[in-house]
Amino acid sequence: MNWGRLAIHRHVLTWMLNALIVLAGWVAFERIGVDRYPRIDFPMISVTTVLAGANPDIIDASITNVVESAVNSVPGIEHVQSDSFPGASVVRITFELEKDIDVAFNEVQAKVNQVLSELPDNAETPVVAKVEFGAVPILWLTLSGDRTLQQLNQYARLHIKKRLENVAGVGEVRIGGRRERTIRVHLDPARLSAYGLTVGDVVAAFSREHFQLPGGFLVGRDRELLIKLDLEFHKPAEIEELIVAARNGAPIRIRDIAAVEDGTEDARRLARFGKCQETAGRESARQPGNAFLHLGLVRPSLAAGAADSRPAAVPSDCHSVPAVGLGIVKVTGANAVAVIQQVKQRLEEEILPQLPPGLRIDIAIDDSALILALVGALEEHLTLGTLLTALVVWLFLKNLRATLIIALAIPVSLLGAVAVMYFAGFTFNTMTLLGLLLLIGIVVDDAIVVLENIYRHREEDPGTGSFEAAEAGARQVVFAVVAASLTLVSIFASVLFMGGVIGSFFRSFSVVVSLGVLVSLFVSISLTPMLCARYLEVARRHGPLYLWLERGFRALESGYRRLLGWTLRHRVWVVAMAVMAVMPSGFFLGQLGKGFLPEEDEGRFLISFKAPLGSSLRYTEGRLREMEKVLARHREIASWFAVIGGGASGQASRGDVFVRLVPREKRDIHMYRLIDRLRGELAGIPGLQAFPAPIPPLGGQCGECSSSCSRARTWRAWPNRAGACYRRCAATRNWGPSTSTCSWSFPSCACGWTAPAPASWACRHGR
Repeated sequence: MNWGRLAIHRHVLTWMLNALIVLAGWVAFERIGVDRYPRIDFPMISVTTVLAGANPDIIDASITNVVESAVNSVPGIEHVQSDSFPGASVVRITFELEKDIDVAFNEVQAKVNQVLSELPDNAETPVVAKVEFGAVPILWLTLSGDRTLQQLNQYARLHIKKRLENVAGVGEVRIGGRRERTIRVHLDPARLSAYGLTVGDVVAAFSREHFQLPGGFLVGRDRELLIKLDLEFHKPAEIEELIVAARNGAPIRIRDIAAVEDGTEDARRLARFGKCQETAGRESARQPGNAFLHLGLVRPSLAAGAADSRPAAVPSDCHSVPAVGLGIVKVTGANAVAVIQQVKQRLEEEILPQLPPGLRIDIAIDDSALILALVGALEEHLTLGTLLTALVVWLFLKNLRATLIIALAIPVSLLGAVAVMYFAGFTFNTMTLLGLLLLIGIVVDDAIVVLENIYRHREEDPGTGSFEAAEAGARQVVFAVVAASLTLVSIFASVLFMGGVIGSFFRSFSVVVSLGVLVSLFVSISLTPMLCARYLEVARRHGPLYLWLERGFRALESGYRRLLGWTLRHRVWVVAMAVMAVMPSGFFLGQLGKGFLPEEDEGRFLISFKAPLGSSLRYTEGRLREMEKVLARHREIASWFAVIGGGASGQASRGDVFVRLVPREKRDIHMYRLIDRLRGELAGIPGLQAFPAPIPPLGGQCGECSSSCSRARTWRAWPNRAGACYRRCAATRNWGPSTSTCSWSFPSCACGWTAPAPASWACRHGR
């Protein structure tokens, strides 16, 4: 069947088929999500087990080794990484990329269930979970004010968290710096001894007197009653009346031997929010007397209680206060920008109006601003690319109708690619928009070939009808157009077969470009010939602009003909110059830096820090305050949000600081230069190791990355291996200062370095 003939003579069918592509693309454009990077699923499972109060040696011997031995037999494991922290064990199992994550989860869960009886009696049930690299907070809110930390925690957990959890697209609300409510019973050893009691007697009394039991039903002739056996104490005053024992017929109560405190759990976590008085002109929504919250999408407002008008980009004194953070984690595949907008709307309509006086909610981290900036820039490039492509086509064809016919192929092909993105489950992100940007220059090639051949038929044989010329011209080049399109498809589709991280990252790019080229092929052999047959005109007389452009192209053609003649007469010189131009490329290629992603000024970065092992929360907080003084000296910094003891380990000697910068137009230093400067300044703080680095793009960890380089069997052999390990890390190109540490439980060598985010992410995940 002659498809070109069918498309030309059945123009309504041609219009409807292409309109269907446009309609599908437009509907997909309205519904498709927006994110920064494609969704990447790595088959990684974590097993977290908590044993409160246990030291790392006990955790390693009684939990970590048991879990590791159980999961080692699961097929498809690439490597197992485990950490034994005070009070917690975390085992991460990384599988091969081909492994089905759901199958791996069920297999690991089954193996862990088999060894539950071998774990300590006081250990909590191991939590088996899939590690999602996109499951990181996209929005951090901070709650602060003139309340105690216990009151802030309770309000954040009982009021704000519950209202944000049911927002569409929100998968989890994490609380940073949380400290759960805990009823503490402070025993007095002297009184215990005086009454002849021990701690075991008190524990036994709580087990005996403080409990709930199912009571069953009391059934009568006409009705039944549910019996409630609730013997728990719900108030501190009631606990004070608990009877521990009796002496000489007199009851001994808790109040006689102890003091009861309604407090919080052990101080092993802390969150602080710091900010500088920023410029006026920040749009914000203020709740009079109690809250100050920016609800825009460009950048958050961090002004304090009262509005402050100051000259632009001139920060005043910076200060920080204890706070409770609320991190919003979106559901996998959800639209990050839409989720953040809905969270802000919920804050504005429901939470802020009911916020008690003296409390304030600030936005510490907002990913939507960065995503919108990146996507907006790419959309701007798409628009400019389309206009410039149409302009270039007009310059060479010198025909307005021909230019419009070619330009029409661009939106149809792009919307067809957008429809493919929607049905494939992709989002508008850096890779898919890059594919659309590349398609602009590709999709017009086939249409230009078809139109130029039809135009040539009309120009060379004026007596030929427009329909006959369109049919003949399209028939002559259809195989060339198909061959060219399939060649491009074979090039880009081969990316689908790439493995590893790079393959997963570029998969959506490959699909968008490949199917976009196929859509453009359909447009070039259907819509373009039909439009040429009905709307293309070949003028016999031309205006002065046409003649001026034609003279320029004739001169260009004449110059190229002379250059081509010279190259044919001096073949040896041409080959020699070509070789001389290619040879140095190998040297320059070796000198070029390499990285997973280009360096972007995101206006934010992360500082991972640690105090000496065994440092208390108070000591680590003191080091954090010294770090805050360094940050406050830089006018480029707008705010920071610090968390000590985050994650499953809850170590009081480690923490992270999320730093947000003022907008790029209000500072004269690049983010990476500021990171380099801070690295040197933070190194001068005694008792602290700080590792500033960009926030990892895929949700991995950042900052300090420790990798085991070698192990020594004896302490005597350790220094030599440690020195070799240190020199290897220090010699690594483009990486920061290295440090060597050892584990006292087993002679080992490890090196830590400050690396760019992609390198640090790859290190932590074994890539």
